[in-house]
Amino acid sequence: MIEFDIFDARADLKRIVKYKAKTLRRIKELKKMRVEWERRQPVVDKELSQLTEEDMDRGWGEAFETEKHILHFSLELSVEDILSKKQQVREYEEEIEDLRIELEDLERDMEECVLNETMEIQSYRDMELNRASTMFADEKAYRVRLQRIRWGTRNVRKRVILRERQGVRTLEKEMLAKRQVEELGVLAFEKKQFVKHKLEQAIENAARSRAKQSEVMLEMKRDAGVSQGFDEAVQRMQAITQELWPNHL
Repeated sequence: MIEFDIFDARADLKRIVKYKAKTLRRIKELKKMRVEWERRQPVVDKELSQLTEEDMDRGWGEAFETEKHILHFSLELSVEDILSKKQQVREYEEEIEDLRIELEDLERDMEECVLNETMEIQSYRDMELNRASTMFADEKAYRVRLQRIRWGTRNVRKRVILRERQGVRTLEKEMLAKRQVEELGVLAFEKKQFVKHKLEQAIENAARSRAKQSEVMLEMKRDAGVSQGFDEAVQRMQAITQELWPNHL
């Protein structure tokens, strides 16, 4: 809307300036004509004074009189015409000044509109830059996370946990094997005491009664079977212990 007003104001200003220039040219022409008329007046007066009766009969007197009246009235009318043209020029100048002021106001309004539009564009640009910066930061963080996942950063923790779990299992196995060895040691001592007691009792019974010898021998065989099973269990535990601590045996 302001652009159309500026266009109209400039067109009016151009038109008024053109009218002013045309009026000034007309004033200049009138002044030039006045000079010629003023120069012509003495010539006409001289010609009238030098006319003879013969020239008067031929009509030269009437012609010069008519020209003299025309010059006189033309000079008077030219004065009024010049004054009116000058007044018109002053009006044109006032109108031109008003149009220039109006045009300056419109151009100022246009500059403000352009400035506001530029500020809006700058604000939108800043907003887009901030959004792009945020998107870039998010994308960078995503790519960093993706790179960490790709290079197995989290798997290191899993391996540490797995090693810790394997260490716990190994420790549990070692504790179990140690406890079994201790239990077997206690069992071996008890079995030895039991076998010793049985042997002593068998010998004592054999001395008392030969009739009970077969029973004592049977008991000894059974005890021998138990001792053999115990020895086999001890050998298995030693094999397990050797597998767990090959450098300590």
